[in-house]
Amino acid sequence: IYLQNRMLEGTGMILGLRTRMLGYRSFSGFRSVTNATVSNSSVDQAHITQSKRIDYLGDGGNNPDTSVDDRIGTDTHELYRMYLDMTGTKEPFDTLIVVDRSTSMTDPMNSVDTQARYLAVYKALNGTAGRQGLLSKLVGFHPENQVAIVGFQGYPGYPSGDQDSTVIANWGRSTSVALSNIQPPYNNGTNYTAGLRTAGVVLDQNQSSRKKVMIFISDGVPTFAFVNGVRYGNGTISGNNPYYTRDWTLNYFNSWIGKYPKLPIYTLGISSEFGNSDNLSANPYVLNHMSSQTGGFYSHVADSQALERTLQKIVDDTKLSLVSINDQLSQYVSYYAEQPDVKVVQTNRQTGQVTTLYQNGAVTSQGVGILQSVTHTAVNASDSTGKVDLNFVDNFKIDDTYTYTISYNVKVTDRAYEEKKTSGYNAHGDSGTDYTGNSTSSGQAGFRSNKVASLTYIRNEQPYEKEYDHPVVQVDTRQFTLQKSDSKETNLLLENVRFELRLSDKKTVFASGETDSRGNITFTDLRRAKTYYLYETKAKDGYTLPEDPWTVDVAVDGTITIRDQLGYTVSKSGEQYRVVNHKLYQLPSTGGYGPAVYILLGVMVITLASYLFYEKRKQIA
Repeated sequence: IYLQNRMLEGTGMILGLRTRMLGYRSFSGFRSVTNATVSNSSVDQAHITQSKRIDYLGDGGNNPDTSVDDRIGTDTHELYRMYLDMTGTKEPFDTLIVVDRSTSMTDPMNSVDTQARYLAVYKALNGTAGRQGLLSKLVGFHPENQVAIVGFQGYPGYPSGDQDSTVIANWGRSTSVALSNIQPPYNNGTNYTAGLRTAGVVLDQNQSSRKKVMIFISDGVPTFAFVNGVRYGNGTISGNNPYYTRDWTLNYFNSWIGKYPKLPIYTLGISSEFGNSDNLSANPYVLNHMSSQTGGFYSHVADSQALERTLQKIVDDTKLSLVSINDQLSQYVSYYAEQPDVKVVQTNRQTGQVTTLYQNGAVTSQGVGILQSVTHTAVNASDSTGKVDLNFVDNFKIDDTYTYTISYNVKVTDRAYEEKKTSGYNAHGDSGTDYTGNSTSSGQAGFRSNKVASLTYIRNEQPYEKEYDHPVVQVDTRQFTLQKSDSKETNLLLENVRFELRLSDKKTVFASGETDSRGNITFTDLRRAKTYYLYETKAKDGYTLPEDPWTVDVAVDGTITIRDQLGYTVSKSGEQYRVVNHKLYQLPSTGGYGPAVYILLGVMVITLASYLFYEKRKQIA
């Protein structure tokens, strides 16, 4: 960062000129400068794949991830198993490394690590025996990745020109750089703006659609700066020079970055003295600004090991961290607390090997260091019954090596049955939401299993959220048709006979209706493993009205049995259950004796019996 402590010839005039032009005054603290609003607005989420699938457990198949369908006789017709998975992807990106070559880079890292700063950078880029360098890591991360390197300094012998920066390596896949290209020339200051200007030229030469990343390395504050193509500053940290060059550099950067709004910049201050906010010559204000405005980060690096760790972190930041899967269930399914069988697995995409990370309510030994928590939270809301959350360990990095899957059991709710009966299904399953070998969801009518399911994560210091697709569930119901006919003339079908199908309390009406012209009435949406009672509430004129109901039993397997008032099973003809009705007794309209004869005979028999009984008692007396 420094020159020998002397004023350059003519510099005082230049500083005075800039003071008048910009209206600057002497001050002791930082002042606000023009600060263009710059942010990394990229919302590209191509760096992750995810899917949500569903398996119907009532279809007789054997799901390998739960034992709830293994027991003989277990009722699974209302059960489903949810699957949510995610896989990171290695997105190609190109990296531009901008390196400070000021004379102070020949100073040691610190009093203990006496290695020159530029040499530490050289080794970090190239690697050492048994240690992979940053260049090798970057190009090895993805076969399309490319790297370029720019060096900058501040030569005191001219007021402007291109000598303050140079292209050390243009875009390519080289894994090494010559030491002579990193080693600083003698007696040079620090010109961030020169490095930025050449960096812009190099960035413009790269016309690929790959993401671009910049790493900016310096050991001190700027001591030169370009303003409108002319260089100002004296190359030292004496007097007001650090104030002016700082503000000029900030203004230059704010204008420059507007051309590269999606470029994250990672800045490294590699001096042990860097980070002293009370000392302007060691304050990383500009480096902090460059990173914070672009979605990168600033790191103070005091030794060689810290330098390598920070550069590794930059590579790791292209992976995913702070990953969470959040599944908020809809009102149509609930977490099957009786036996949820929650399971989280890690699948190697190359070998297919599956490792269980969570099972039986706990993180396994293989899951330690990967999973932070798996939780279920019940809620009582009109549109949700609860949520399931999977949180990975904060600093765990995810790339494309593995697929992570969480699965658990759910059960359809009463709400699903009610809405199916009154309104029918209200959604169709998104494409690709069926579990292997199942066909219950994709393109099928049903109810959404989740209100919303999302994946949240951090990549390159930026937060992202991506929603999962929506599978659907159905309710497995039954129906029956009743046919009403005359007790003697079975071909005489009775219409307009009214029925009510009531629930087990024999009061709540589940459904009602009247027979049609063919004597038929159909009841739908009956639940399995339930008993209903069928009441005849209005008979056809001239027919008796039964006081007691028929009993309708729906077995677990869906079989329907109807029993009459005496407990006899109602016969079934084809798809219809046949019940009959009896006519009321009527006096003959022609004046004939009809039943009066039988009544008279009965009276005579009773009278005779009474007389004989009386005579016998009298004889005994």
